[in-house]
Amino acid sequence: MLRSKGIHPRISTCNSLIESIIKIQGCYAGYDMFREVFGLDGESGNDNGSRVKGVVPNVYTFSIIMVGFYRDGLVEDVEKVWSEMANMNYEPNAYCHSVLMEAYCDDGRIEDAMCVWEEMGFKGVKHDVVSYNTIIGGFCRIGEMGRAEEFFREMELSGGVDGTCVTFEHLINGYCKIGDVDSAILLYKDMCRKGFRPESSTIDAVIRGLCNKNSVSEALDFLRVAVKKHGIVPKGKSYEGLIKGLCLEGRMEEALKLQREMIGKGYEPNSEIYFAFIDGYTKKGNKELAKKLRKEMLETRTPQEES
Repeated sequence: MLRSKGIHPRISTCNSLIESIIKIQGCYAGYDMFREVFGLDGESGNDNGSRVKGVVPNVYTFSIIMVGFYRDGLVEDVEKVWSEMANMNYEPNAYCHSVLMEAYCDDGRIEDAMCVWEEMGFKGVKHDVVSYNTIIGGFCRIGEMGRAEEFFREMELSGGVDGTCVTFEHLINGYCKIGDVDSAILLYKDMCRKGFRPESSTIDAVIRGLCNKNSVSEALDFLRVAVKKHGIVPKGKSYEGLIKGLCLEGRMEEALKLQREMIGKGYEPNSEIYFAFIDGYTKKGNKELAKKLRKEMLETRTPQEES
């Protein structure tokens, strides 16, 4: 309607429109609106089909669309928008490079992400904290902690780029992933010294790592300190791992106390927790209670658990 009256919204308005459409109707609808708004399909509303007068996309416009495709896991479409930006002679900024790197990392294409990283250097685009976090996170996800640490050290020594909470979370989760929970805890302590507040998912990763190495008491202490210090609500998986570990060690009263706490947080016991208690009581010689729990489990199992 505005266009029919010869009124052309500012680029910020156009970008907001495209971003809203992506959120509500999906990335392809947002991309179609992008092409319509900027007259890229020869349907701009004027006689010669050229781009709409008075409004042209900017680099932020392309980043909005790239992020939309990335969030839907459409790496090829992210690449398509990247190529389109180059064909229109736009120079991508550090954030656009990071979006493309993140898409490659999520797709397991870490070497392609490294090519983008190196391209930034060739073009003179400064590696900012987002790009460092992206490449560090990519190596952490595939368990290549040596290379992740290299970039972490480079970031600290580069000057002007400080690590963030996200940096530490990538590294902590990466070390937990490869079973090196000791290194994860050292990084967690360093993270706390710097005043960062970890996400509950990071706390959960450390707890699972400690439980996997049969350090249940240490995991329980870690949970208590994290809850008190950071006000974090643990995830159900953390409670599950701790309860299973306590039952395995025959510490049934502690396991029951933790289960009550878990239920108080809104988590219902699943079949894994039931089995842990059943095995624990069986080993303790309390077969009657184990039998009672088995019956209760069968009566309360959800259709998903039964399948």
